[in-house]
Amino acid sequence: MVQRDPRLQTDRVTPALLGYIVQKIVRHLAPDQIILFGSRARGEAEREMQYEAPAYHTVCFLCQSAAEKYLKGYLVAQGWVLKKTHDITELLELCTEYAPDFEELLQEGSVLNEYITEGRYPGDIAFESVGNAEAQEARRSHVASEGQSLLNCQ
Repeated sequence: MVQRDPRLQTDRVTPALLGYIVQKIVRHLAPDQIILFGSRARGEAEREMQYEAPAYHTVCFLCQSAAEKYLKGYLVAQGWVLKKTHDITELLELCTEYAPDFEELLQEGSVLNEYITEGRYPGDIAFESVGNAEAQEARRSHVASEGQSLLNCQ
């Protein structure tokens, strides 16, 4: 038998009820698991750089992915409803609604955005132009490299 939550058995929507519902959603979405997923992507990028001939385009993509997961984890912890987007700039702008300091990272976010689509397939002009300099730039990005510490401003 399914047990119903007694706090949800009401016809009256109050700010307290909305807060309670948001917390239930946040617990279910597990922001820490989203952040952990980002950490794994970041670790993969670092391991790739250890190879004699790293796949630089993959490193850039993984750094973008790590930043995306860190920011989504932060937003979900704030009560944001998870949505499908890969746009780091968009996510950073949403983060500034909770913590204005995220605005400082917008420029880096636009750089990481380039790597979600560019250089994904051989034959793309961008694929050939993604090299060590771009991989180092992606790795230096505070959004991708210090994402977990940024989340401490919850």
